[in-house]
Amino acid sequence: MKANKKITATLFITLMMNTLVGCGAIPANASESGESSMENIGSTTEASEGNETIGVNIDSDTDDAVAQADASTENAGNLEDSQFEYNGNVISILDDNFEAMDKALGGYDPKHSDLGSYSYGDDKEAYFYFDALDYNGSPLPVSITIMKDIVTTSRGIKVGSSRDEVISAYGNPNVEPPKGYGPDGKELTGDAYNEIFGEPLIYDMGDYRVTFSVENGNVNSITYQNDVNHDKFSWS
Repeated sequence: MKANKKITATLFITLMMNTLVGCGAIPANASESGESSMENIGSTTEASEGNETIGVNIDSDTDDAVAQADASTENAGNLEDSQFEYNGNVISILDDNFEAMDKALGGYDPKHSDLGSYSYGDDKEAYFYFDALDYNGSPLPVSITIMKDIVTTSRGIKVGSSRDEVISAYGNPNVEPPKGYGPDGKELTGDAYNEIFGEPLIYDMGDYRVTFSVENGNVNSITYQNDVNHDKFSWS
């Protein structure tokens, strides 16, 4: 049986670590994963001569979700690889402002969030998981995992895109997949790992990385990880 979406999106990285030592404690379901670059590009449809900027407020209705996905796709080509657009806001994994990022993502759901791992979505499903660990008394953004096809990356990839589309847009992954271990403590083969957690296509972009988890030939989650912030903690 496949692992659930949360595990599929995050556990492939947490397998490499057992304990977080240092400034904060990592929750069991958190993923491993600058300068502020949050930019509001409009919460309503706006048109100007020769340019059109679209932002659609989203709720749990299907039509609104489709509209948000269309808006994100239209603006994707204007983004940097560290950014994505959601609900009229450009969000960057290199931003250290937790409060601004939380607001841009719609405000976390306290009923389905743990210390350090924050959930966003509606009553039926999660759209995002945002991991921000305590660092000197403040939450420091480490990773954002996208679970629904309402966000498009700067290169046109979203949840539901094919594995071939990811390779065409980003090239071959430049980071080796993490190791995983079965209940017997033995290291999983690559095929066994992919069967349980999905195949991770990991791209090191310098100060951050982007990971596409692929299941049955299609992307089922996208994770942006801030490596600068990640490396401020000790992992083992």
